[in-house]
Amino acid sequence: MAPIRDQRRQRLLLLALFLAPAVSLSAWAAERTAVRVSPLAADRQALDTLFEGGASAQRFKFLFTPETRSRPRVQAAPTVFPAVPKITYNGVQVPTVLFSHEDRVSKTLVSVIDKTQRTMDVALYVLSLPDVAEALVRAKQRGVAARVIMDHGHAFPSGGKPRSKELDTIVNGGVVIRTLAGGGSYGIMHHKFGVFDGKLIEAGSFNWTEAGNTKNFENAVFRDEANLIAGFQAAFDWMWPQAKPLSGLIQPGEPGAPPAEPKPSLSFKGRGWPAFMFSPNGGTEAKLIEAVSLCKARLDIAMFSFFSQPLGQAVIEARNRGVAVRVVVDRGQGRNSPISKLFADNGIDLKFSSGVGGVGVLHHKFALFDNEMLETGSFNYSQNAEVNNHENSLFSTKGDDLKAFGAEFDYLYAQALLPTADDLAPQPAFTGQADDR
Repeated sequence: MAPIRDQRRQRLLLLALFLAPAVSLSAWAAERTAVRVSPLAADRQALDTLFEGGASAQRFKFLFTPETRSRPRVQAAPTVFPAVPKITYNGVQVPTVLFSHEDRVSKTLVSVIDKTQRTMDVALYVLSLPDVAEALVRAKQRGVAARVIMDHGHAFPSGGKPRSKELDTIVNGGVVIRTLAGGGSYGIMHHKFGVFDGKLIEAGSFNWTEAGNTKNFENAVFRDEANLIAGFQAAFDWMWPQAKPLSGLIQPGEPGAPPAEPKPSLSFKGRGWPAFMFSPNGGTEAKLIEAVSLCKARLDIAMFSFFSQPLGQAVIEARNRGVAVRVVVDRGQGRNSPISKLFADNGIDLKFSSGVGGVGVLHHKFALFDNEMLETGSFNYSQNAEVNNHENSLFSTKGDDLKAFGAEFDYLYAQALLPTADDLAPQPAFTGQADDR
């Protein structure tokens, strides 16, 4: 019964926070003992009524401080998420879009892997989902030709840290694994995509981790269009010879240019537009700047890590010409990025967000351009993502995608907080390097 009581207390806490004009959940995320809430008497009374003393009151320490008056009121009205189309893959129905706070993405991944019959190529920054690892092993055991490329840093963690049990599970299960790093000192293999039977791809921001599944704000997209499957398969096949067997040795040399769509298959503002792009040095940043420059009315960005000065300047120029710009970034990353203060100083509507229920991170990497085109994938808005990392961006002009991601952005924006002066102050411990998880 203890877990049920804990869940009830957490639900009550969330309800209480909806009543408060502003919320800071950093202490709860760290200790689950202290929560900073509104100083208003009406809200104190509401909390007292909800928790009625006893064990819950002992479990949570409420700090009523005037500091929170500067924070916006969290909107209690729920966002209505539209239904999304489904794809039939080897007899199973697969949603085209999933958001981690609404669905358990791992459940769909396991279903897809279990239905895969012939081939499976997966490029992963990190793996820590036990049920997914077990499904990968089952696929190998029934004869599926399964190949996995892992980020080198996660296959061989520094500082004597052990690698994930789930990676060991698939290694011991006979799945063929290679490792790949990015370029420069900070480059990583940051993909999170899979190609299944040459019929289906999965991409988006979703790391295949427990945090991605339960704590972070994430998205996963599934597609069966032939051009997207061909593009992501080409990206995997391009990386595979660069990657090395599980040996501990980082590959030498430069990878050359990543694959690109032979002919743009989308249209945005009358211009041909690619359905996908890959990094490093695939021109994604320049294409995103072009998309921002073409916006006429509205630009919404939800981004884990926003460090790109050229993209930041393009956003400011869009705002200056009358585009309604809203940006939500992860609080931890936003506090470290000089772009945040640049946006605040130039009147950009900027908010910070943690993860689901104040735990985890906002890990999305998507933008909506005039509500006519979506960009999502693994690509953070940083120089590292453009120059050093292995990354992907997927573009869509489908109405269902625009509605789904538009609703997601509205949800994120409603629960996010305005940054404080402390949030925008230089952070002493910051090294100046973007975190491109």
